Amino acid sequence: MEAYKFETMVLENGILEIPEISRYKNRMIEIIVMLNPVKEKEKEKKSIDDFFEKWSGRFAEVETNDIRYNALMDKHR
Repeated sequence: MEAYKFETMVLENGILEIPEISRYKNRMIEIIVMLNPVKEKEKEKKSIDDFFEKWSGRFAEVETNDIRYNALMDKHR
């Protein structure tokens, strides 16, 4: 039994491209798939404006007369 190792990527439509596959025509083959670990992408730092844009509808509006609170909220909107 011969063994070959190569790396390839599964295309979006689920097709695997195997290099030089035509030389194995009319032969039975066994395929073993081993997935490489997924590398975590570095998380991009997002600004406070992005946070408020995404989540502002989820938080209830606070009605207050606190000058410090209102100044901070106006600064970060």
